[in-house]
Amino acid sequence: GNAGYTLQVWKAGAPPMNVSLPANVSQYQFVTVLLPNTTYFWKVQTKAANGPSVWSQTFTFTTLP
Repeated sequence: GNAGYTLQVWKAGAPPMNVSLPANVSQYQFVTVLLPNTTYFWKVQTKAANGPSVWSQTFTFTTLP
């Protein structure tokens, strides 16, 4: 079964931030400050007993000014 997720978030030219999340999570709020008016990229991977899944497609979001 699903043992959790790895969330990867990054902005262009920066290394990704990896966040380990439990299986029952449906939301995540960043503790790290995100820059204003910046586009970020994200993808997620399921962790399981037989190993991780392939990464999801990459999505984007842009923070407010």
